[in-house]
Amino acid sequence: MPVEFGEPARRALIRLVSEAKASDPLAPVTVIVSSNPARMELRRATARNTSLQPGSDAQGVAALETLTLTSLAERLVAEQRKQA
Repeated sequence: MPVEFGEPARRALIRLVSEAKASDPLAPVTVIVSSNPARMELRRATARNTSLQPGSDAQGVAALETLTLTSLAERLVAEQRKQA
């Protein structure tokens, strides 16, 4: 589903997160982003979308995890070391 860069992409991602949480607002959802500023912006945008739109079907930021590729790699390495 191609979308334009910027606000259209942000809205599409928030919609996808909401769809993933539709049956359970506390369902864990992980989103991989390009940087820490992008991570913070996504969380803020998701929170704004939920709190500022009465009647919105957005599910908010509970159990929404945002990771950079670096933090995902660090987590995977740490899990692999635990298993060794």
